[in-house]
Parts: sequence; C-alpha cells; structure tokens
Amino acid sequence: MAQVDIPTGTNLSIRLVSPLSSRHAQAGEAVSATLIAPVHAQGKELLPAGFVVRGTVANPTPAHKRLNHSVLWLNFGELVGKENRSAAFRARVLSVDNGRESVDSEGVIHGLRPLRRRPGEIEDLLLLAAAAHPAVLASLELGRFVVSEEDKPHITYEKGVELWLTLTSPLRVAAVPAPEMSPSPAALLASKELESLVSGLPLRTATPRGTPSDLVNVMLVGSEEAVVHAFESAGWLPAERLDLKTEAATFFAVADRHSYKEGPVSSLLIAGQMPALVFEKETNTFAKRHHVRIWKRSEQFQGMPVWIGAGTHDIGIDFSRKARTFSHSVDGDIDRERQKIENDLIFTGDVAASGRIGRAGAPRAFQNATGDQLETDGAIAVLRLKPISQ
Repeated sequence: MAQVDIPTGTNLSIRLVSPLSSRHAQAGEAVSATLIAPVHAQGKELLPAGFVVRGTVANPTPAHKRLNHSVLWLNFGELVGKENRSAAFRARVLSVDNGRESVDSEGVIHGLRPLRRRPGEIEDLLLLAAAAHPAVLASLELGRFVVSEEDKPHITYEKGVELWLTLTSPLRVAAVPAPEMSPSPAALLASKELESLVSGLPLRTATPRGTPSDLVNVMLVGSEEAVVHAFESAGWLPAERLDLKTEAATFFAVADRHSYKEGPVSSLLIAGQMPALVFEKETNTFAKRHHVRIWKRSEQFQGMPVWIGAGTHDIGIDFSRKARTFSHSVDGDIDRERQKIENDLIFTGDVAASGRIGRAGAPRAFQNATGDQLETDGAIAVLRLKPISQ
C-alpha cells in the first residue's frame, strides 16, 4: 500500500482475539486484537480492515492502585499485516464498545465500584413484583437491599469484545503492509431495478399502537441461512422473545448492572408484522447494545430473497414516567449503527457486494416512539450476501 498520513484523533475499531481480565493481567503481558473496520479520514479510506493490532498491559500508577475499583491500562501500538510486516502507531483506548466501564483521558479503563450482593429470595420476589408492575418499580429504594460490599469487581472481557482506540499522534507510514485478511466486497452499483425496489420499501417501523418509530436503514439480499450465518459470524446473537420470563430477566440485568446478551427488544412492526429475526451485540451491560430487527419481504432482487432491517444503538436506560416502564435511550446519529452493521457483516467475508441507495422520502430528523431525537442522511445500506456453501 502507498504512503498514508492519518491525523491525530482518528479512531480505530478493534476486536480482542483472546479473553482479558484485570484479575490475571500482568504488566508487559501481550494483548492482541484485530482491526475490524476500515479507517477513514477526510472522507477517504486510508486503512482497510483486517490488520492484527498488538499491544501490552501497562502497569497502573500507585494512584490507580489505591482506588477502590479495578483498573486496566492497555497500550496498543503496532499494526501487523501479511508476512509479519508491521507499522508502529501511538494511541490510547477511547472506549469499550457497550461496556459498563468508563475510560479516562489517559486511556485507563475503570471498573465498577464495589457492588451490593445479589438480593436474597425475599428481595427477588419483591423485584419480580416490581418488574410486573413498573409503577412499583419507580418507588422502590434498591439501596435497602444492600447487605455488604464485595471486593473490587474485576474488569473481565471475553474474546470478541470491541474497543475504540484514538490516535495520539499522526500515523505517517511510507508503505503500510497489506492486512492479514481483506474481506472487501464488490461495489453494488445503483440500477433502475434496485432503485425501484428501494423506493417501494417501507421507511419506518411502528409500535403496536401505530406510533412511528425506527427507520429502516439496511437491506439484505440472500437466503435466511445466509442472513443468520453472517450475523452470527460477526458476533451478533439472536434476541429472545419478549414475555414475562424475559421481562423479569431484563429487570435483574438493569438492577444488578450485568449483561443479558440475548435480552428481548420491544415490539415494533412493519405492515402489522413482527420482525422475523432480531440480532444484538453487547459486552457486559444490558444498558448498551447494538441491535437490529429484520423483516422478510415478498420482493426479490436478482432472484434472491430481500430482507429489511432497522438498526439502532442503545446507549443507556431511561425510566419513562408516562409509560411507567424502563426503555433504552438511542444514539441520535443512527447512521453510525448502519455503518456498524455494514462493517461487521463485511468483515465476516460473507458479503459479496455492498452499496448505499439514497431515499428522497426518508426523514432526515425525527423522533422514535420513545422520544429520542434521531438524525440520518436517509440512505439505506444494501448488502448482497454470499450463498451458504453446501
């Protein structure tokens, strides 16, 4: 690859290739990840996805060690491509995608402060009652369930957890090595057939009461097996159906600040139909997650089934006094979630061709059913998937 000049402040999306924990990590220990999304600057792709990203565990300062919570300090600084050719860079951790931890200005990851013990059997019954009756939940003082404090909760990340790095100095490389893998699909060019198909698709989902909500921002072309394989290969999990059991599990995930990786999503419809598939991705907290609802269409494109999806990124939990229940707040720039879905599916190598089609009738600024203000350029991402090998 020719010379590149990537400015300070450019972000890199990486995925850990092995588990990592503050309990066992030692200073100097090697950490490895993969660059899972192309790096862009000034509207141009400067680095493709697929590089190995190497780093080490840093030794926390004495001040960090005196804190009453766990910390994890990671220094990433080497891009490695084919034939072990590499390029050095300087960066700090910016955030842990969908993690409950916080990251300070130095890139140090800070864990939760000591948590209460899990409520006992009687408290469980009370919390179940609260989950079934949100109005009760609003008046509960969860602090009275505190019995004692545990030791520092450890920061524990499974293989596949994603982080954002930000460059702390310009990355200037005379000749960047080729990435270890290069899953770039062909360009799916606009055509009259495709534009006609897209123009006839629904633009938005709606609640069971008919309130307009999320924007349809993804179109997939391929078999159901291909859709499922692509998302699962990208680390997205199918969501469980919403019922009393999963509602209770959801409440405990919120109350105890833990993960619920197959947690249900609220009911949204297109033409009165529930989604055929729902996928989501989180780290260690139910409060934050990527998710997409997917509906099968009757239309076909190039002889293959068509699916449409509405993807949004949950970034927190809110309590609605009006609805008397909890709901997720959503990242207002929903085009970032469209890009996330594109990047993740393309990185699997399951996408044969991809492109975006503009929609003149799509709203540019609107509210979803829970009142989040959302913005978009109105385009839909179109991904043609490779058939599943027999």
